[in-house]
Amino acid sequence: MHRWPDITIGDHHPEGGFEEVCSTASMEPGILVHGLAVQGVPPSGKSSELLGMFGISAKHIIVAMKCMLTN
Repeated sequence: MHRWPDITIGDHHPEGGFEEVCSTASMEPGILVHGLAVQGVPPSGKSSELLGMFGISAKHIIVAMKCMLTN
């Protein structure tokens, strides 16, 4: 039986809780970690535009997951 990966996604900066979770999880055998996070200070704009601008849109998440699952 195929087991699907557990996925955690957050739309924030890497510093703080997100960074801690990734760091801790990456030390466990069998857990793959790939971080997509907001880099820099976001300008004003529509959510969909900002998600795309910072590489954390649904499209970016799908690409990252496909890369992780094929490697």
